[in-house]
Amino acid sequence: MARAILDKALDTLKQRAAATKEQDPQNEEIAAIVDAFYFQGESRRSLAERFNISTATLSRRQKDGADWLIQIVWDAEQLEAAPEMPLKLKDFPVPEYRRTFGLDKLLLELEPLTEPGDN
Repeated sequence: MARAILDKALDTLKQRAAATKEQDPQNEEIAAIVDAFYFQGESRRSLAERFNISTATLSRRQKDGADWLIQIVWDAEQLEAAPEMPLKLKDFPVPEYRRTFGLDKLLLELEPLTEPGDN
């Protein structure tokens, strides 16, 4: 299951990199580095030689690619959880700072001002 999610995220990363190839050509390279290192198990040294970059540059691009992959997985999780969130938050208590500083009462008083047509 987890592998399928990561494979789908990698495909999304590659599609986004291909779509932005003209604006930022190194995005495709970053996607290829992520695939080769994290999914195919290729060594850093061979990747650096293959892409003709230093290992420091490779590390930066690996980090960027991993960050993008993480963001894609996070976005997918949030999209999947979106329908359930209002139900989960319905009985969630007012944050302590709101009670402590009286912000919950102030927000209730200001709420009518935010409704269109009544101003």
